[in-house]
Amino acid sequence: MLRGMKRETVLALNALNQAFYTAVAAEWSARRPAWRGFERVFELACAPRLSASAAARQAGRTAEPVGRFHALDVGAGDGRFAAWLRARATAAGLGEDLEYCGVDASAPLLAYARARGLGTNYRFATLDFVAQPASLPVGPFALIALFGVLHHVASRAARLQLLADLAQRLAPGGTLALTIWRLDRDPRFAARVRSFSAYNARAAQPIDEADLEAGDRLLGWGHAHGPVRYCHFPDAAETAELIAAGRWPAIARFDADGQSGALNEYVLLRRP
Repeated sequence: MLRGMKRETVLALNALNQAFYTAVAAEWSARRPAWRGFERVFELACAPRLSASAAARQAGRTAEPVGRFHALDVGAGDGRFAAWLRARATAAGLGEDLEYCGVDASAPLLAYARARGLGTNYRFATLDFVAQPASLPVGPFALIALFGVLHHVASRAARLQLLADLAQRLAPGGTLALTIWRLDRDPRFAARVRSFSAYNARAAQPIDEADLEAGDRLLGWGHAHGPVRYCHFPDAAETAELIAAGRWPAIARFDADGQSGALNEYVLLRRP
């Protein structure tokens, strides 16, 4: 039986990542453009439902089940996906029918998200869904986005539970769109890995190395003594397990982003 990571280790790794994003928030926000994979997510998960919502509104049938398009962005960060989604939906003439909620544990990053001034249909909430999984909005949602998040969730059990919880929050016909970071397939990966032992030597809250799971890494930022973040890179077996935890059938699975065009693996799961 797989031994689960201790709660104190999960929280210590979570605190490490919160400290990281507090330290680099301004630089992070300035350096992160929209991902190319967003377009296919929009085409598969958003455009058809938004079009149906718009048609219902124009016909005066907004009280019918089609209703408005509600999106939940888990790990919204500085609002990168929110801004892209607003622009894309507006360009398609569908922006009026979209209600967006973005949640993230990083107050500094969310300050940048709110500063974008996306409008009253876009709201952001500071919420630590790793420390308090039950605090996630209940939905239901036509789209749940989980972009660049899973690798920051410590413990296999917590990752599986997060996907199961989000799958339950989908509306019928809704889509859970997630990414799995594949930096471990990139030649730059090894140069970014930092030692847990070196981190523990100067950390106020050391990490129990005996409690770590296969695929757990610390990645550096900038120079050799810069801040580090916790990341997890799943192997093929765990990837399959994660997708299965999302409960609903996969309608698409593709690679996109980065110089290689394969930095992220996208998986879209749709509730019938």
